[in-house]
Amino acid sequence: MLAQAPMRVKKIKGFVYKKDTCMAYLIYATRNDSNFVFISHVREKKERGAEIKKRKWYVFDLKKLYPYDGEYLVFGMQVASPSPYLWSYGLEPQEKYHNKIYVSTNTNGKYMLKE
Repeated sequence: MLAQAPMRVKKIKGFVYKKDTCMAYLIYATRNDSNFVFISHVREKKERGAEIKKRKWYVFDLKKLYPYDGEYLVFGMQVASPSPYLWSYGLEPQEKYHNKIYVSTNTNGKYMLKE
């Protein structure tokens, strides 16, 4: 788990769609001089908190999804490697984001989870 510290959101982009419904979002954020990209899955059964807005600061609980360092849960399913899942949606690690991709555990799509 990445250390919790406030991050400033730069961009929120729909990522995975199923029948015109967004199933996951990519959130781009900065902290100090570092850039981060992470996936926020839409969890229908969890209550939503505040909507995440660009240029605002939030504390995200991030778990490294790529590169591999253990087991992965993608949409709640355990997979051996996230690579086929990520690559199938055109998401590849970029040097700008330190070649890492994270997943947020305290968000629900473009909303924070209620505490």
